[in-house]
Amino acid sequence: PSGKLAVEIDEYALTTTPVIIEIVMQQLKDLGVELILNNFGSGYSGISKILELPVDTLKFERMFMWQLETNQIVECLIKAADKLGKRLIAEGVETQRQLDILAKFGCEYQQGYYYAPTIPKELLADVLGKSMDETRTVLDQEREKLKR
Repeated sequence: PSGKLAVEIDEYALTTTPVIIEIVMQQLKDLGVELILNNFGSGYSGISKILELPVDTLKFERMFMWQLETNQIVECLIKAADKLGKRLIAEGVETQRQLDILAKFGCEYQQGYYYAPTIPKELLADVLGKSMDETRTVLDQEREKLKR
C-alpha cells in the first residue's frame, strides 16, 4: 500500500546515471513509495538538482553532526528543508547535546548511535516485532561489546 515503503537513494547515485535514476524515482513516487535522499549536503549534486527530484525526505550527512556546535550549516539545512516542505533526518546523532541542539532547531527525526548501535544482521530478527524494552536489552548488549 502507498506510504508503507521508503527507499533511500544516496546523493552520489545521482551523478552516475541521473536520467535513469530520475525516471525510476518518479515511477517509485507514483507508486506511493517514500523517497529519502541520503547524504544530502555531501556535495555530489547541486541544490538546484535536488529541488527537481521527487524526494520526500532529506537525510543529511553525519559529518554535520561533528560540526553541530560550531557551525550554523545544520540550522540552515533544517530551515531550508522546512521551507521546501521536506522532512529532514539528522544522521549520526551520538550525544544528548546534539539531540538538544537539533530539537532547538526543529529537526524532528534523528538516527544514530545515541538511539542504537549498528547491529549484526543475525540480531535483526531478534529485535523486529519486539517491544522497546525487549529491544533495549539486545542493544545494550551490543553497546557493551563495542566498548571492549
